[in-house]
Amino acid sequence: MNDINPVSPDEITTNPGPNPDTGIGGNNPPEPIYDQTEYFELKAKVAAFLETSNKWKRAKITNETYAAALTDQISGLRGLFKRIEDARKKRKQPFIDGGKAVDADFNGLKDLVTASADSLKPVLQKWLDAEQVRLDAEQERKRAAAREDERIANLKAMEAQESGDIEAEVEAERLQKKAEKKAVSAAKSVAAVAKSASGAGRTISRRKRRHCTITNHRVLFMHFQDHPKVLEVLINLANAEANSKEFTDESAIPGVKIETKTTIA
Repeated sequence: MNDINPVSPDEITTNPGPNPDTGIGGNNPPEPIYDQTEYFELKAKVAAFLETSNKWKRAKITNETYAAALTDQISGLRGLFKRIEDARKKRKQPFIDGGKAVDADFNGLKDLVTASADSLKPVLQKWLDAEQVRLDAEQERKRAAAREDERIANLKAMEAQESGDIEAEVEAERLQKKAEKKAVSAAKSVAAVAKSASGAGRTISRRKRRHCTITNHRVLFMHFQDHPKVLEVLINLANAEANSKEFTDESAIPGVKIETKTTIA
């Protein structure tokens, strides 16, 4: 594609713009991480095009000559965009390649560490499962003991009430309060955990997490049909189909209103 220079509507020759300023730290700027020669050349080119575009925005197209010149201005901007994008990709590629090499090295180490940790989890999981069974059984024994204490305390209260013995009533009330505390403690769930031996590691415990499998996609869709992410997917699908070459029937997509808007290609 031939490079197109900006053409002003009033045929004023434009300059490429001032030299790029050094900005903050100009006296001792940091060393650039890439050769910026091409960047500054394109920056000057952009400045020239923008200056000319500002003139075109105030111009009135009265004949084909002006329309043709403005067409070149737009084409030149598009060509400049492609040049900038190509330059960006070229300058960025070495960093992408370097980043990939870094990722390959360090991700390889991470994969080994993750695989090693995952291989140990079943070993600890087996102990945690057994420990949870033990703790559940212990809590059940505490609940049974609390129920027995409560039964005895209630029996003592009935006997004290029948005898009218104040000392027996006070003792029965003490036993009832004690039984209530034991019942509260026994009712709590206790989770099995594996603590760090050194104190440097975090405590590891079992975790329950629900996983869904679709059994009826239509019912599932109806549940999430008003979710913004679902609506975004639907409108993207509708726009893609409506703008496909094979699309001819505007009634083929139910639930949407299709409007045709004309823009410059």
